Amino acid sequence: MGDLMRVLVVEDDGDIAALIQNSFRRQCAADVEVVGAGSAALSVVDADPPEVMILDLDFPGIDGFTVCRRLRS
Repeated sequence: MGDLMRVLVVEDDGDIAALIQNSFRRQCAADVEVVGAGSAALSVVDADPPEVMILDLDFPGIDGFTVCRRLRS
């Protein structure tokens, strides 16, 4: 989407994810992608890193803490 800031929201609760997504789109005119799992977040970042990531810490599988550790290493 060109000049829009890319934001990745990693949240498994659809209502919370939609709230964050809509807020970023309204306030920042951002291109917001939502994924619901840590493994999906790692795949997105590996393919095309966003400028901003909003990361839930507590979800099944690869949790947010593990995602952070993997991205930092």
